[in-house]
Amino acid sequence: MSQPFEDVLFPQVRRIEYANANVATDATIISGCNESMRSHFDAQADRLFPGFDNAQAGSRIGVLSLFLPCPCDATCPAICLTDIANWQKNRSHIKFDELLAILDQFKGMGGRLVRVIGDGEPRLYPYLIELCQWVERNDMNIIIFTNGIDMSKGLLDQYTRSSVVYFYIKLWSEDQSRQNEMVSPRTSKYRFIDGRLGMAPEVFYKLYEADPGRVGFQSTVMTCNQDEIAVILDGPKKDTPMFIEPFVPAGSGEGQVAQVPGCLPFVTKSCSLPPRSSYLATVNSFGELEPGAFVPGAKNNFSVKDGKFEQVWKSVFTQDNLFFLSRYSGGCFCEAQRNQVQS
Repeated sequence: MSQPFEDVLFPQVRRIEYANANVATDATIISGCNESMRSHFDAQADRLFPGFDNAQAGSRIGVLSLFLPCPCDATCPAICLTDIANWQKNRSHIKFDELLAILDQFKGMGGRLVRVIGDGEPRLYPYLIELCQWVERNDMNIIIFTNGIDMSKGLLDQYTRSSVVYFYIKLWSEDQSRQNEMVSPRTSKYRFIDGRLGMAPEVFYKLYEADPGRVGFQSTVMTCNQDEIAVILDGPKKDTPMFIEPFVPAGSGEGQVAQVPGCLPFVTKSCSLPPRSSYLATVNSFGELEPGAFVPGAKNNFSVKDGKFEQVWKSVFTQDNLFFLSRYSGGCFCEAQRNQVQS
């Protein structure tokens, strides 16, 4: 299987470099924190970030995940953890000029990769093409996660013209009826076709014919499709870049309880070392920094509008316990995060 785009565009050696710079920054201010936080830092920092004490302190973010204010043309009942069917525009949602200001600060902190992952379907964000153009002008790359229901000519042309735009197409099954059931499109435009690499959304093949090197699949492994994912990984798609997530949804969204046994625990996306929060920031559709890739119901968000991004990023890990745990987790931060949010 080809490397995921993230590993190519922001490789492990760069992640460690950015992580150690941030931890070195934290080390300069941790003395002002409470004793419990200081002792936890001392116990975990060397294990999770070996060599940070020799790194040059600096506020570095290599990857920025964005939740943009947009609806969705699917419901994905087995996967989606938000009530996307009832999504509504909110006056507090981030405006495009505010988003660009945040991205400009991200660039100044060494930003290399933008990931567009929500709120709803990124294709429906009215400024998505303009966002891609901004990323290109500023010498970055952008990955767009899409359900593959449709693709406007304008967005396809932008992909064709620009070498910095990448796509992950959601694929959970190679069976047409099963895929349609799991995507649950709210439009008749969705086409699932048998092409060169087997069954996949028609949008994948449109992108693949334009440039096969910048389109791949996103698959989420659940109890209800893990056998199907194994088939995808062993079949003709195996050399295509894939973003694979272990994920067990339960208790949120329409249809999930029916599809997933109630005895399974709720978990969020898995961590990797160094912890993703040490080089990856997540900004939601209200212009707030979140402690993880997605935290259902979390209240621990900090506004990064009005030029606050670097200031917040540099200090929040030593100001807020949930953010602190995300960087200096004793085990898997996902479990600690879940327990804290649910409590």
